[in-house]
Amino acid sequence: MSDRYTRNSGRSSGQDRSPRRPASDPYGGRTPDRSSVRRRSRRTSFKLTPSAIIPLAVLALIVILGIVAVIRLVHWNKGTASTYDPTVVNTAYDVEVLDVIIPIDPALLEGRTDDGTTTVLFLGDDPVCGDDETGLAGQIAKLGGNKTKTISAGFPDSQIASVNALFDTDYLDDAFNFYYVANAINMGDYTTMETVATIKNDIRFKNSVETLKSVDFESVDIIAVMYDASDYLHRSPVWNDNDDGDLQTYTGALKRGIELIKEAYPHIRLVFLSPTYAFYPLEDGTYDDANYTDLGNGALPTYVIKAIDVTGNCGISFIDNYFGSVNENNHSKYLADHIHLNEAGFRQVARHFVSKILNNDKEEFDPGY
Repeated sequence: MSDRYTRNSGRSSGQDRSPRRPASDPYGGRTPDRSSVRRRSRRTSFKLTPSAIIPLAVLALIVILGIVAVIRLVHWNKGTASTYDPTVVNTAYDVEVLDVIIPIDPALLEGRTDDGTTTVLFLGDDPVCGDDETGLAGQIAKLGGNKTKTISAGFPDSQIASVNALFDTDYLDDAFNFYYVANAINMGDYTTMETVATIKNDIRFKNSVETLKSVDFESVDIIAVMYDASDYLHRSPVWNDNDDGDLQTYTGALKRGIELIKEAYPHIRLVFLSPTYAFYPLEDGTYDDANYTDLGNGALPTYVIKAIDVTGNCGISFIDNYFGSVNENNHSKYLADHIHLNEAGFRQVARHFVSKILNNDKEEFDPGY
């Protein structure tokens, strides 16, 4: 009896008689309300912070770039079908033509009357000697049509550079070199040229002097100057660093001659035609390629490139015959003796001149093979 009471009294002396709740029950055996569940869910949900977004964005970018790279690599490996046809020969633009076309200033033509004919006077050496229809002047007249008139006043085997800075009787042929011809035109005095021509065995000297004396320069529209490789073959110095007007150099005599003609006849358009491709004759009858052979003042292209500089500085047009008319690829068709032009060569140079100067063609000249 006392033991039972003792056990009951132990439960009644302060112990809680309610059922025990499991340790894992956070609600103490009570049914949770919905607001408590929502608050707890919010406390345990995942949040994207800026520090978490940036790595994910970088990773996504890397994946995208990788996919793009793979796609492009696969496409590149497939390639495209070739359109190359080995049977087709394309002659255009195999060499770069160095034409420099400068029109005359319209202000220099103000007050002048156009007679409807383009008159072209040719100065130079062998390429412009004679007016026959197979020569350069004749070919240009033919290609230019009825409104083109050509006049030739060339002197055989002459050159641009002067042998003497002052004319001297120890070298009479200087009278026919470019500077002295230009000086005679500027002065209107052909006495020295006429005198020297009388002792020459070649009638072409006398004919050209007479032609110059008879020219009405007021009616001339264009003066075209063309010398072949004569300065190179005669080993003329190309330039003088201390005197850009040195008459004994190729560039100095060219510059001074151009200035004299422009001074006397500013209304005339000047055009310089470069030498064509050529070869240097050796004593054994063979030839060296002037494109590579330096005779002491540079190979032939040196003269051509320097002429571009001079004509550009003087404000006149430059027709590139060296790369653009008769060049390394096609010279065998156009040279008669490795130096001088044959009839087809004259036609080729004439075609180039007419295209760029008379027809004002803007497209690059195609020299062909």
